[in-house]
Amino acid sequence: MNLDFFKFEGEKEPAPASESSEMEKEKKIIEPNKRQQDKLIASLLTGNKDEMTKDEVEVSNDERDSFLMKLVTGEINQMRVQMLINSLVMPIKILGAPELYKRLLTVVESENKLRGFIFNASRGQAALNSLLNPSDLEDLAKFSPLPKQAQEALSKEEDAEKAEMFIKGFYGKRYEYSEQAEALRVEAEEKFGKQE
Repeated sequence: MNLDFFKFEGEKEPAPASESSEMEKEKKIIEPNKRQQDKLIASLLTGNKDEMTKDEVEVSNDERDSFLMKLVTGEINQMRVQMLINSLVMPIKILGAPELYKRLLTVVESENKLRGFIFNASRGQAALNSLLNPSDLEDLAKFSPLPKQAQEALSKEEDAEKAEMFIKGFYGKRYEYSEQAEALRVEAEEKFGKQE
């Protein structure tokens, strides 16, 4: 089965089972993607979300430090970051629900597992009956527009790797940029202290 569709730029192959289980015990480490982080920083510093659509954005070390300080002080808050990330187009808008449903099904390899992911990720709101179909992905996008919400709901899944693949495939760039925003938040706290 070819899962290249669900791989994102800069993504590495998963660690072997013994390493990944040890890593899961520790806090999840997000691999920084400078290109995506620079786009987030430029967009949030300038207030221009069009920076997100550029191929390359240059951010100086001073601008990065200024941004990190604004994150720590709350001048740039998490709501503002999430609003920017939510402006990114999800795969469902590009592919359409039926095609995305088919692609996600190839990842989870089971209709019941896909139904369970949709049900759990939406906390049951999008999947009130047992006859799920592609339109339920549209409902999930409405009820659970943030990757973090779905991650929390799916964190107790038996098959965490497939749950992660589902989230990546469903949220696309929103997932990637949410991860990078979290990496920037951690960097800001490490460099300038935790926000009180």
